[in-house]
Amino acid sequence: MIPSIKTSRPARIWPGAIQAIAAGALLAALVLLAACRTEAGAPSAGRMAVVTSNVILADFARQVGGDRVAVTSLIPPGVDLHSFQTTPQDSVTISRARVIITNGMGLDDFLLPVLDAAKQPGAVHVAASAGLENLQEEPAADAHATEDDHQAEAPHFWLDPLLAVHYVERIRDGLVQADPSGAATYQANADRYLQQLRDLDREIAQTLEQVPPAHRHLVTYHNAFGYFARRYGWQTSSFLEATGGDVTPTQISAVMGQLRAQGIPAVFAEPQFRSDVLEQAARDAGVPVGIVYTDVLDATVPTYIDLMRYNAKSLVQYLK
Repeated sequence: MIPSIKTSRPARIWPGAIQAIAAGALLAALVLLAACRTEAGAPSAGRMAVVTSNVILADFARQVGGDRVAVTSLIPPGVDLHSFQTTPQDSVTISRARVIITNGMGLDDFLLPVLDAAKQPGAVHVAASAGLENLQEEPAADAHATEDDHQAEAPHFWLDPLLAVHYVERIRDGLVQADPSGAATYQANADRYLQQLRDLDREIAQTLEQVPPAHRHLVTYHNAFGYFARRYGWQTSSFLEATGGDVTPTQISAVMGQLRAQGIPAVFAEPQFRSDVLEQAARDAGVPVGIVYTDVLDATVPTYIDLMRYNAKSLVQYLK
C-alpha cells in the first residue's frame, strides 16, 4: 500500500507497491504492443489473416470470410493502386497471412516479388481474375496508336457485377483451402453475397435505362470501364489507355470530337486521379464533370456494392 502524502517531501513507496507498479507497467506495455501488432496487420485472436492487394478485394474477402477472417488491404482506402509503393511493414503483414488475394491480369503484378519473398510456406495465393478472358480494349483515341496498344490488358473485371461473381467464387475457394473447418461458413456467406451481386446487376441495368440511348457513352480520364460497357451496352472513350504517360493533343482532340459529334452531355473523373486535362477539356466543350469510381473505396462508397450503385446513379444524373 502506498501511504498518503501529507507534506511536500517525496513519499516513501513500499516494496510491495513497487512490485504492483512494475506489474501494471508491464501489463500496459503488453497491451500497447498487442494493439500495435494488430494495427500492423497481425490477425485478431482466432481469426485467419488475409491480405489483399486492394480494398475491392478486401471487401469481397470480408463478405465471404465474415468473423472467421481478419482482412488487411496493402493499398489503403483512397490511395491510387498505380502509384503505391510497399514498405517493410507490408512484408511483415504479408508474412502473417494464410491467404493472399490479388487481382492479376497486370493490375497488381508489381507486388508479386514482395509477396513471394514475404509469404509464409503454405500460404494460399488467389489471383481473383484467373480464368476470365481478357477484354482486348480499344486504345485511347490516338491516331498514333500502335498494334501493341490493341492488346492492352484490361484488368478491371469487377466493374461488371457478374464478373465480380467469379472473383467471389475464387476467394471462397481460397478461404476453404486455407481453412477447411470454415467451409460451411464460407459457402453460406458466399451464397448470400453472390445473390446480392446478381440483384445488383439487375438494379444497375434498370437504373441505366433512364439514360437515353444516344447518351450512353462514358468518357473518362483512363480506360477502365470496358467490362462495364460491354455488360450494359454502352460505349466508352478515354484520354489515356492506362494511368502512365501524358495525354497528347491528338488524344484530346479525338475524344472531344466524339463528344461534340454525339452531343454527350458530360465527362467523368475518378477521385484517385488528377484530372486537370479532362476538366480543362470539359470546360472547353462546355460540359460538366461527374465522378465515377473504379478501385477506391471511401466514406462515400464504403463497399463495392455502394461503389457500383453510385456509378450508375452518377451516370444517370449527368447523362439523362
